[in-house]
Amino acid sequence: MNRLKIKTVILLILLTMLVSISAFAISDEARELNRKGELAINSGHHQEAVQHLKQAMQLEPEWAAPYFNAAKLMRLRNNREEMTKATRKAVALEPTNATYVEAYVRILKEDLQAAEKAGSKHDIKRLRDETMRVDPGNLEIGLKVLREIYKDGNLDQAADMAESLLEKNATRRTDYASENMGELFYILGNIALQRNNLNDARGFADNASKYSMANPDSSKQLIAKVKEKQEAAVSLLLSQAKEQADSGDTEGAITTLKRADEIIPNNEQVQQEITRLTSSRDAKTALAEARQRVKAGSWLEARDMLEYVVSVEPGNSEAQNLLKQAAEKEDTLMKTLARPGRLPRYSEDRAGMVEGYLRRGKQFLEAGNQKDAMISFSRGMAILELDSGLKRFIPQFEVEMNKIKATDDKKELWNKGVEARNAYEYEDTLKYLSQLPRNYDVQLPSMLAEAYWKTGNEEKALELARYQLTIQPENNRAKFIIGSISLENNDKEAAFNYFTEIYNSDPDYPELKDKLLQSSAAKWKTVFPILILLILAWIAYALYKYLPEYNKNSSLRKAQRFLKKEMHDECISELVKIKRLPNLTQFDGALISRILAQAYLKKGIYDRAIGECKHLISISPKDEEAHNWLGYAYLGRRMLSPESLPELLNLYQKDPRNIALVSLLGSHYTQSKNLSDDGIKILEQWLNLDPNNPEVLKPLGRYYLKKGRSDDKAMKVFQKMMEFGSPEAEFLLGVAKINLKLRQFDSCLQLCEQVINSDVNNELVHSVLREAYHKQNRLNELLDIYGNFLQNNPYNVAFQNGLRDAQKLAGQNTSHSQSPSAADNTPELAQDQVICPNCQHINSSQEYCCQNCGHNLA
Repeated sequence: MNRLKIKTVILLILLTMLVSISAFAISDEARELNRKGELAINSGHHQEAVQHLKQAMQLEPEWAAPYFNAAKLMRLRNNREEMTKATRKAVALEPTNATYVEAYVRILKEDLQAAEKAGSKHDIKRLRDETMRVDPGNLEIGLKVLREIYKDGNLDQAADMAESLLEKNATRRTDYASENMGELFYILGNIALQRNNLNDARGFADNASKYSMANPDSSKQLIAKVKEKQEAAVSLLLSQAKEQADSGDTEGAITTLKRADEIIPNNEQVQQEITRLTSSRDAKTALAEARQRVKAGSWLEARDMLEYVVSVEPGNSEAQNLLKQAAEKEDTLMKTLARPGRLPRYSEDRAGMVEGYLRRGKQFLEAGNQKDAMISFSRGMAILELDSGLKRFIPQFEVEMNKIKATDDKKELWNKGVEARNAYEYEDTLKYLSQLPRNYDVQLPSMLAEAYWKTGNEEKALELARYQLTIQPENNRAKFIIGSISLENNDKEAAFNYFTEIYNSDPDYPELKDKLLQSSAAKWKTVFPILILLILAWIAYALYKYLPEYNKNSSLRKAQRFLKKEMHDECISELVKIKRLPNLTQFDGALISRILAQAYLKKGIYDRAIGECKHLISISPKDEEAHNWLGYAYLGRRMLSPESLPELLNLYQKDPRNIALVSLLGSHYTQSKNLSDDGIKILEQWLNLDPNNPEVLKPLGRYYLKKGRSDDKAMKVFQKMMEFGSPEAEFLLGVAKINLKLRQFDSCLQLCEQVINSDVNNELVHSVLREAYHKQNRLNELLDIYGNFLQNNPYNVAFQNGLRDAQKLAGQNTSHSQSPSAADNTPELAQDQVICPNCQHINSSQEYCCQNCGHNLA
């Protein structure tokens, strides 16, 4: 069977491939003829188009495109019959082409309208059937057919067709403006209502009400009819369910009510009846199961069921009595467990509690805490008494509790044996302790050995005492027994060795001193001299080994105390004494250098402080304190070199307000030809700390002047430089240019005046003056100033050049403003001649005053 299916699938795939291949196997000649035919149609050459399309059809009779183009040509030529045939042929050859189908349906609709006007029923039916065959999803025509089928009473056929139309027009379900979709749902709702499918009918009616229909009340009327039938059906089912419940058929009543709930979901009356009947049924089942739980001893589970029964049936006296008993038992259990509230309601959770009590009891038992172990086991057993589902834990609890009982019996024997031994009743001691296993207590073998020794059984006593020493070598009782037996057998050396070991660990052991004296009387004469010699040798060795170390450490501590007390000379002298000791470690050397560096710094001995700091840095290059001390030492020396500069800069990062450090670094940077950014920051910090220091003002002002800075800080520096002493002309000119840039002309002219007063022959000042007056449009005033000055100082070259340049600049400005008539009246002048503006007399350009009237030529 599977093979047959596979072969069928393969055959279909091959057929599909053949069709697709044939679709693409159209000859190029046919395509070209079809294209030419289409061009001829568009250009109005109909006869030429007919020839091309016929040739294309003859070449490819199974190709739909020429037929479709022929249909378009027939429409243009008003040949409707041929147009319809050609379009039908195109659709038959290519039924999946939406364009062909749409064109054919349009023709059919046009014919259908004509048939409807003519009243030809036969043609109407034929055209409708043909339209639905070609376009099964055509809603407009489909609805007309559907109405007739529905009117004829053929509900099955109408329902199938309506569902087919709905499926093929699924994309239009959200087009609520579509009257056709609303009518389709309306017809489906009527069909479902007639079939008594009330839920489907209600759904279709609700959907119909969403659309714009010609008769909006029709969907509302349909909904009302459906609702009326639903309510009647639910009312009938409620009556049936009540009769079934009264007769004792609860399950049948519930089934009937569920049918009613399916008709009208979430009906309040139906839901109440279902809840009431279900609760009553469950309560009966729960009460029966609770009785069984009570018989089995599972009071905890029975209580939960009884609580449910009482909540459903408050008047059930049997359930109330059983619930009262279960609650009392659980309350008693909770007091035993020393827990508030109630136990967990799930058996798995209670099993976890029981396992927890069992596990804790075992842990207490392993730790020797039998009291708490018994409490844990008792609490677990109390839970098991009320929960028969956990009886599997009872054997485990019984095993552990029997262990405690056996341990209690052994403990009682042990206590009695110890009491008898303390009362020197050694026979009773043997009676009790011999019943215990040998590994019951680590002291048991020695206590038995003592009892056997006291009762005269030396062989058994020695055996047990030696066994005690194998498991506990430091047991003094076993040693005492073996030593005493050895002393009784005149083996004093062995006895002395055992008694000595006891004395070393416990000098106050009972009867030990007498036994030790008896066993060691013959050895004291040789022991004392050797002991004294050993003590003296040890003292000598200690003095030899530890005295230099003690002296070193003592000197270091003294030096630290001297340093804290500001006693620097004593500190230095103390460290110098021990600096060459042979037992100094690297750590000692570092500590000595650390202390000496501080002492030398505070004493002002900077060269030696530098040496100690370098020693510390060679040991630990990242020692911050050593770098700081080295920086302060270089600062004390006022030493600036490539070696000291990094340390001083590092110190500056940590102490930027140290005026001595800042002034030292500032002096270094003032001597540099090119100031770095770090140098500028240090000079600015120096200026902040010492605002009136001319040493920092000069280089900083030059730097600002070079950079052309005009901010408030730079202008304040310039002002202070001019306040202190007489600044250079170059500096004054630079500041004047900055003021000129800021259009502060008064300040600029004042500075230029200072330059001229200091050096009347300075030629650089005239360019600044000329630009200042030019920007103020006051060049005439400048020319008057030059003329007045040259009347008194006619041979000043700087002013002569300044006058000439100002005249050129003034001439450039006035040349654009002179009228053409004035230019025509001005006589032609030689290059070295000038006209007096007062009397128009021609003078030589070398003259400063007119030779005719004496007026200033400027």
